[in-house]
Amino acid sequence: MKKTKNNLIKVLLLALIFVYSSCSKNEELDSMTQDETISFKNLPVEEAPLENTDENNNYRLSGKRTSQACDNPNNYQIYTADEVGIGTDFVSKYTTSGVSVDRMRNLDDRTCAYNYSQETRGGINYGKYRLRAGTNPFDSRQPRIERTTVAVNNNNGAFVRFDGQVRIRRVGDANNNLSQTSFGENSGTYIIQAKGTHSGGGGSVDPAICLIVAKPGRSGYFNLYREEIKFRGGENSSGRKLVPLLEVPADRRINLTMINGFNANGTQYVNTWINGSFFGFPVPDSQTQKGLTAKIRFGAYRCKNGEADIWWNNVTHDFSNGTASNNNNNAWNPANSFAKLGTSFSSSEWSSQYATSYGLDGNNNTRWASASQGTTANHYLGNWPGTWRTIKRAKVTFDSAIANDFYILYYDGTGDWKVAKHITNNNSQTVKIEGMNAYGYGFIIYSLRQPYGHISIHELEFYDH
Repeated sequence: MKKTKNNLIKVLLLALIFVYSSCSKNEELDSMTQDETISFKNLPVEEAPLENTDENNNYRLSGKRTSQACDNPNNYQIYTADEVGIGTDFVSKYTTSGVSVDRMRNLDDRTCAYNYSQETRGGINYGKYRLRAGTNPFDSRQPRIERTTVAVNNNNGAFVRFDGQVRIRRVGDANNNLSQTSFGENSGTYIIQAKGTHSGGGGSVDPAICLIVAKPGRSGYFNLYREEIKFRGGENSSGRKLVPLLEVPADRRINLTMINGFNANGTQYVNTWINGSFFGFPVPDSQTQKGLTAKIRFGAYRCKNGEADIWWNNVTHDFSNGTASNNNNNAWNPANSFAKLGTSFSSSEWSSQYATSYGLDGNNNTRWASASQGTTANHYLGNWPGTWRTIKRAKVTFDSAIANDFYILYYDGTGDWKVAKHITNNNSQTVKIEGMNAYGYGFIIYSLRQPYGHISIHELEFYDH
């Protein structure tokens, strides 16, 4: 009987060892799972954006869609020249150095009065950008038809360049009897604008930093002004000002070059040449707000009364990514993170001082903190970048309230959120995560068990390279 009892104890001990060993192995495998599906019922979901392939006509007809009467193809905001039946686009998608930039084909048309059109006159090929006041059903902003160059990051020597000739035939003619240098004066139409995101928050998610606006002048002429920001995120009269540039003849070809780029020290500049006259603008930075990206939009934008008619010809564009010397280690350069794109979201905010966007803005001096919800509560922070992405690496910089056990999740619209990586037993404030290859359109850090009632993140970075 005693021998039988001893044998039974041995069997039970062996079984316990086997079970413990199996659980340990499973936990180790879980921490490295690449494509695990888990159920988080309370996480937000969003409709998938269309995938960006040149053959996908449904993608090229993209952006918002209006239910109002509109002459845009299928009532979409964005289309290409071939979708309005005008043949070969006079603006090439290829840069002067031979690089294909598909986005240059896209026409952001937020006026339902006219489509983009083309005309050959006197042997010169013109693209015609026409607006009518009050004809934008897509949002509350002014009507426009514009194209956008590629965007570059803030590397040493990186730039975007635009060259073309513009005929200013007509601009918005609203008149509220203010001086044309007054920011509240309503006349004029923008013909080109330099854009650039920045760290530190504040202002628009896609801010214009320098715009060239044409306003009515004496008979047969237009007055050109530069609308420039006074500080990063500057808007309206408190954050922008108008600088007179020069007078140009109406309905005559004007040579225009704009370069939006970065110096070796990371400062941003916008240089413009109009009929050979040079106008430089050093973009203002602050201790917490630095330029991250640069791009250029051109066409016609704003018409507060009447109509605008802007013709462009001989348009060329080019860019350089520069050399990555502004951020010590470009492999983990927040300027290249797509976490700051699109729409950010989180489980909660401790207060407006620790807003969601602060954890995704490329600035380690700000932070997001989730509200205290008990030591077993789960917290998350993420973004919808607005396009499909492949996440390959991520970096999390925690404040003192770190997460010991967390997931990097992605959403591809096929059910629950999925695991790109599971991190366990973390005690570090800075965590670099590699070895992922997950394709989706939503990305998130999801915290499980942690010793605090909340977590706090200075910066969450996602990389597709």
